[in-house]
Amino acid sequence: MRIWDLFGGIDRVAPRVSRREQNMAVLPVAPVARLIRMAGAKRVSEDASIELAAILESYGIEIAKEAVDWANHAKRKTVRAEDIKEAAKRVRPVKQGE
Repeated sequence: MRIWDLFGGIDRVAPRVSRREQNMAVLPVAPVARLIRMAGAKRVSEDASIELAAILESYGIEIAKEAVDWANHAKRKTVRAEDIKEAAKRVRPVKQGE
């Protein structure tokens, strides 16, 4: 008997994902900490950088989705700068708790 037989077949076994991939965000923490320092902070905790990175990431994804819609509407496969600019005008930042 194979291990995947215990779980109902090979297609029911979850794909192997490394610990690094599980915790990896798209935005690196160091540049986000630099942004916070540019805003005037003398010291920045890692948790603060991670939290801001997560917020920026989700906001960026929403803008990117809207920009893709703009490009598709124009019958283009390439997302252009003007698509991003228009999308940024229309997408509002998500407030905490929503």
